[in-house]
Amino acid sequence: DLRMDEYNRQQELAAHDSLVKALQPWMFIQFEKLQLIRKNFNSVYTPDNQSENSNYLLGKINDADRDLNNMKDFIKIDLSTKEISLIQNMDLKLGKLKQNIIESLDFICNLKPELCSTNPKATEILINQKQDLQEQVVKADTVKVIKQ
Repeated sequence: DLRMDEYNRQQELAAHDSLVKALQPWMFIQFEKLQLIRKNFNSVYTPDNQSENSNYLLGKINDADRDLNNMKDFIKIDLSTKEISLIQNMDLKLGKLKQNIIESLDFICNLKPELCSTNPKATEILINQKQDLQEQVVKADTVKVIKQ
């Protein structure tokens, strides 16, 4: 019976190690995505133009950041000498953190796709070009009026 418990514990430990190996590259990608979102957020929402909705978005960004860092810390914990229930609980915790991270980042990207884009300035550039063009048209109209 004791040998069977140890066998089950070793199986659970092997499953945990596989989970950790799968999470490591996934976490790297999520940290990169979060870094892009934060960079774009800071370029769009300066401290002087932040509002309730930008503060809400920032809260979601911070939630994802917290959960990613918790996950990073949790996968460093050595469970090789721990009981099977502790290993199972850690795996559940890691799964829940992953789900939270996915939900937070999806929420941000669905609500504000430009924050998740590697080229967020494209729309701003188009808007600025359109405004410049409108100003040039106004100046051209003004010049015509003066000539008449």
